[in-house]
Amino acid sequence: MMRILFATWLAVFSTVIVSMFTTPANATILYSEDFSSGDAARAVWEENPSSRNFDASSGDYVLRQPNGETPVFSYLTGVPEVSSLTDTSIRTQVRFGDSATGAASLFARSGGNTAIYQGGYFYEEGAIGLYLGWNNTNDPFPGFHLFDAVAFDYDLKAEDLVLQMDVIGNELTIWAWRPGEGKPGVPQLTYTDVDARAVSGAAGILHDPDAAGTVSTTTFRYFQVADSPIPEPSTLFLSLLGLSAVCVGWQRKSRV
Repeated sequence: MMRILFATWLAVFSTVIVSMFTTPANATILYSEDFSSGDAARAVWEENPSSRNFDASSGDYVLRQPNGETPVFSYLTGVPEVSSLTDTSIRTQVRFGDSATGAASLFARSGGNTAIYQGGYFYEEGAIGLYLGWNNTNDPFPGFHLFDAVAFDYDLKAEDLVLQMDVIGNELTIWAWRPGEGKPGVPQLTYTDVDARAVSGAAGILHDPDAAGTVSTTTFRYFQVADSPIPEPSTLFLSLLGLSAVCVGWQRKSRV
């Protein structure tokens, strides 16, 4: 009986191993940057409104706005593999500066379209949450339109947050979680754009402050882009470890 159980679980374990190497989602990271090379990492980014608002010398990518109210953003345009993506998955780890309010965001399908998809974390006028929306490309930030938002009680000045935005077909999703805790089982926010406003383009990051007259910053620890939803490797790894332990334990019992 033990041999049968062991054989069954060994088959399951083998199936998981095979799926790990054959599932496309595990090989979709097209660009990954942790900014450890400092300002040299900025070479592939198109920064707006000017380079004085951007700094990676610390090993993190800091978007800074001295006036506290005009958005600053950076497009990943210098990497051909990700400059014109349709399906897009973006992940980052982010944190507000001490005086920052507003939005820390990701955006996708920027360039050559009628719209840009945008989503992330916001803290404005006492409201804290996650959002999804879109911008007109000809007048991006004054032309922002909100798709949907959800409350999310999290102090981005006190601790980092992992953000992931997926744009697959016409469906947009936002995921957010505390570093080290693992990706949630379901996204906090999902929206289907039936009008298919954005078609393809580059991915990027945005700091949209909401505190006029104060210096405002958002720090991005790393940036990853894929053409399908970025998986949570720790979950799969732990599952493999668990199955392995079960298999070994049953095998030892069968020999007693």
